[in-house]
Amino acid sequence: MWISTDIPALAMLQSPHVSRKNKKMDIVDTLTDRLRALMKEHRVKAAPLARAAKLNESAVRDILRGRSKNPGIVTLKKIASVLNLRPSALFEAGQAWKVIGLVVANGEISDADAAEEHDYAIENPFFAYRDEEFEAIAIQGESIAPLAFEGDFLIVSRRDFGVDENDVGRPCLCHLEDGRRLVRILRLGTEPNSYHLTPVSMFGAPEANVKLRSAARIALVLPQQMIPNLPEQTHEGGETLHEEGAKYSPRSTS
Repeated sequence: MWISTDIPALAMLQSPHVSRKNKKMDIVDTLTDRLRALMKEHRVKAAPLARAAKLNESAVRDILRGRSKNPGIVTLKKIASVLNLRPSALFEAGQAWKVIGLVVANGEISDADAAEEHDYAIENPFFAYRDEEFEAIAIQGESIAPLAFEGDFLIVSRRDFGVDENDVGRPCLCHLEDGRRLVRILRLGTEPNSYHLTPVSMFGAPEANVKLRSAARIALVLPQQMIPNLPEQTHEGGETLHEEGAKYSPRSTS
């Protein structure tokens, strides 16, 4: 006798006393909206996501269209694994931080497009704390030790322009007018609207009276031990989701 191991996920999320149709539909809607948001964040369409998760494309499309009234936990685990999240994150908005860059030598953030360099987000391990105004930066090497080490993540407040004077004296992600992004301690400069940038470690040289586009305070250093185990960033075939997605015509998008 064949027994399915793809247990309905919604049944696991509901108590015996909360099984009414409207409650179930609320969960389906939450899943649909959350998956759409995650796919938009990762810039991935249904076809490459399904292929990477080793699912039929219809399984992903049915969730996106609200047709899948009770998707299985195995299906959701496969989808979440490709997006480098736990299945619970598919139902919980605000539980992931997008990785926007990579700290390399001299505390500098890589110039590569973060959306292609890092095809993933990391899960916020602090479930009681929800704030979508933060982003993550991965650490490579030890150019900002002892602030953070390879494998750790910096969690930075999202700031596209300007400097908050309350951040002076703190480690920040500094976006310079020449386009560079550096992890530095922010100091007031001696010239109008300028700042001194001090390295957080022995690596790198200080810079004086620098003009900044923006400075974002480093709110948290997240050690790698606190990050849920992440799958490899490429799947079978060695291609990223974006590379695989490029194989599909616009008609295959959702």
